[in-house]
Amino acid sequence: MTFRTLTLGAVSALAISLGASAALAAGNTSSVTQTGDYNDAKVTQNDGTQGASTITQAGNGLKFFHAKATVTQAGRALNLSTIDQLASSKGAWATVNQSGAAGNTSSIKQAGAFAIVSVTQVSSGVGVNTATIDQNNTKGVGLAASVFQTGDANAATIIQSQSDTRLGGGSSVIQLGDNNTANINQSGNYSVASISDVGNGSKTTFTQTGERNISMSARIGNNNNTAVSQFSNNNFSLITGFGNDNSINVKQEIKDGNSSTIMQNGDANKVDLVQNAGNASSSVITQGGSYNVALVTQSIVGGASTISQSGDRNTATIKQ
Repeated sequence: MTFRTLTLGAVSALAISLGASAALAAGNTSSVTQTGDYNDAKVTQNDGTQGASTITQAGNGLKFFHAKATVTQAGRALNLSTIDQLASSKGAWATVNQSGAAGNTSSIKQAGAFAIVSVTQVSSGVGVNTATIDQNNTKGVGLAASVFQTGDANAATIIQSQSDTRLGGGSSVIQLGDNNTANINQSGNYSVASISDVGNGSKTTFTQTGERNISMSARIGNNNNTAVSQFSNNNFSLITGFGNDNSINVKQEIKDGNSSTIMQNGDANKVDLVQNAGNASSSVITQGGSYNVALVTQSIVGGASTISQSGDRNTATIKQ
């Protein structure tokens, strides 16, 4: 099994890209502020470098989509998009599309129920793009956030905070490239987090503090790391990976009925799974290839663990 080799030198590539775009128009700036209900703001910035867009919407409505913001930036590099939708009602909707050389940044904050965010950042080769989404739901009904990034050295962060438990949040990150990072942090119940990536040298982190949450990771590439932390009852993690020298760390702590399913295909991969406290947690690990390592630690009552390895010179350890 062969995969694309690890690509480094993102900083140098970014410097070359920025130098090539220095002669272009730079510094387009826009600011939109709306107070009231059912507002719609659209900003489009084409060509140039270091464009900046800020949209602030504050209002109180009782229907879906009381505030809608759309930002499109198709310049060369270093564009900035900031959206604040901080009304305490329902239905904030934000869409950001950034394409260009590299170094674009998107920051979105939302408060209220039924908030929706979509961020797309497309770069060829080096990326160094950043997407940050912060959703704070005080109404107890669903949140949705998605990030799609291409290129190398991108970063995506999604934070979903809920004070009620009727309907959880949904988060999705897709990254195509090397040396990317993705972080999803969800507090509340019935939430789903998904991170998918193709590339090498990337890091993925899930943190969920609530009940009946799901973390899912699908990866293709080498030298990647996946970390999952779940703190409460009846949570589930599903992790699949194809490639070599990858590592997976899962911690399910404090409560009962947690479960994990991990599947790896490749050589020299590692799994470290810990299930602490509570009752009746379970794990299933399947590894295909050689020189793989699987370690399961269960400090629980009624735990169950299964490890299946096909290949040579593999190591499996279960501690109960």
